[in-house]
Amino acid sequence: MINTVALSLLWLVYFSPLAKFPGPTMASLTTCYMAYYDLFYDGYFFKKVQDLHHQYGPIVRINPNEVHISDPEFIKVLFTGNVQKRDKGKWIGRMLGPTCDIITEYAFGTSTNFLHRDDLNVAFYKSLDANFHNAWYMAYFPWVSPMLQSVPPSIMGIVYPGLKSLWLMHRQWAKRIEEIRKEVNTHSDPDASVFHGILTSNLPPQEKSTWRLQQEAQVIVQAGQDTTANSVAFITYILLDNPDICHKLKAELEGALPDPDQDPPAAVVENLPYLKAIIQETLRLYPSAVVRQTRVAPDTDIVYANPNTGEKWVIPAGVPMTMAPLPVHMNQQYFPEPKKFNPNRWLENPFLDQYLLTFSKGTRACIGIDLAYKELFMLVAGIFRKYDRYDGSGRQKVPTLELYDTISERDVEPSRDFIISFPQKKSKGVRVKVRQ
Repeated sequence: MINTVALSLLWLVYFSPLAKFPGPTMASLTTCYMAYYDLFYDGYFFKKVQDLHHQYGPIVRINPNEVHISDPEFIKVLFTGNVQKRDKGKWIGRMLGPTCDIITEYAFGTSTNFLHRDDLNVAFYKSLDANFHNAWYMAYFPWVSPMLQSVPPSIMGIVYPGLKSLWLMHRQWAKRIEEIRKEVNTHSDPDASVFHGILTSNLPPQEKSTWRLQQEAQVIVQAGQDTTANSVAFITYILLDNPDICHKLKAELEGALPDPDQDPPAAVVENLPYLKAIIQETLRLYPSAVVRQTRVAPDTDIVYANPNTGEKWVIPAGVPMTMAPLPVHMNQQYFPEPKKFNPNRWLENPFLDQYLLTFSKGTRACIGIDLAYKELFMLVAGIFRKYDRYDGSGRQKVPTLELYDTISERDVEPSRDFIISFPQKKSKGVRVKVRQ
């Protein structure tokens, strides 16, 4: 037994197809290297990966079977279109306010209407956060998720109170899915919602089971709610913390939207260049999801050439290759002064968009990217056309917003990775004072 383990370790370090790739020896031996940072340091591994790139270069072996690349030019290779086949990594698949109302309307054809509730259903948001914080346990111990799914909400409320509200919502999703199932049998519009489309598709019956669609519902709601809502919060922080940027945006909005109380038309605000640049720069500097994006070339070897040394690395077919937004977005060659919020960089060089990895790229990019952008354009335009930044003069005649006890390092910058990014543990998020 001991000899077998020793031989396995020797093979991983010296004879594995990935043995020649740079990286920590411990990472080449076991996924416990990653688990240590993710489980005991609140999803810190995404930052450790950046440290490894600084130490070893643009390509690093981060576990026995995976390499991570930080080179922006590799995006074109890894996230291909329809010409070359790329599969998603199997391991990562285990983890899986206004934005919630929008995404549920989009998914189910009916809204949760959380905005109309006196408590805004805060319990549900807290439950979602608790679920996100379990993400790495689900990844490293995949048997936990099916076990939890089988627990009734009444028992969950006792054993794990933080998840009770989400479990109750699961039951509501199941009920709505069954309602849609009946609707599609009476020839309803397949475009009425995401699930109308799925249930009228040619997918095999097992792909249309209620349990399967419940899981799909959770992915859609979680992916479409916190991510976009967080981006709106980050943009709000940036604009209230940078008066010059806010003033320039206000001027653009006032020119395009004469009536501050009118809902901003998407066709108008999506063509405002400075607003678009602010959104892009926010997505670059504060991506709402910092998790690694995994792809596998199942049939062909991939050759990577280090742009600094010219050294070539052959990544064998079937080996998971990953990239993540922040190592790319912090590349000084492509984004000078990368930690500085500078929307002008997008106006001066529109081609930078090919290196924006927030929504991933290629055929497996975020399916909700168009909806997310539409929400961002309309929400930010609507808020900052009506509200101005509080200047402390007491003479402003319009509603104003002022930051309250919000610090970038603590409350805005990505600090923890639980599939979506979270600020520091002691953060209460972006908070503002609203003056009418």
